[in-house]
Amino acid sequence: MIYVVGCNHEIQHRDDSASVDPLRMDQRSHFAELLERIMNGDCIQFVGEEWGRPYATIARDLAESYRVPWVNINTSVEDRRRMGIPAGDYALEPYTKQQKELWDREREKFMVHQIARNRGAAQNLLVVCGLTHLKWLSDLLGQDGNQVNVVDYRKLPWHRDVFLDERQLDSLIKDLSSRS
Repeated sequence: MIYVVGCNHEIQHRDDSASVDPLRMDQRSHFAELLERIMNGDCIQFVGEEWGRPYATIARDLAESYRVPWVNINTSVEDRRRMGIPAGDYALEPYTKQQKELWDREREKFMVHQIARNRGAAQNLLVVCGLTHLKWLSDLLGQDGNQVNVVDYRKLPWHRDVFLDERQLDSLIKDLSSRS
């Protein structure tokens, strides 16, 4: 069984500083509980996570506590250069929708390769990725006959939309700029 959990990247890390909004902390706490239920319920043997920031994540912490391998399946700056994908956050740049979608699909293929390369004999996997990749990554992982369980926490009763993803933020900035 492969669980693919789509998320806003801001929910992934465990920020315990006092300056964090209590609503965000609450959402991260629920997210941690969701991942822990998956880890407990299906004897997860491998965790792959799309992550590109310098601090640890909830999924990584759980993998360590369960003594399960954790691998960052994200493309590095060098990987993106090699693939002909802009190294920065292209979602926020003025590229066409078609370019962004093409680059997303290439990155998802890369993620599947990283999972295959690092999972060993693990049959039960937890994969955490950005919401942009949820459908396509799940489809790719299911092509080899793997049973894939897609988890979109936005459909769960505890979800509150307290995090803006990169594309929402970009749209908000453009909207505010056009009003000036």
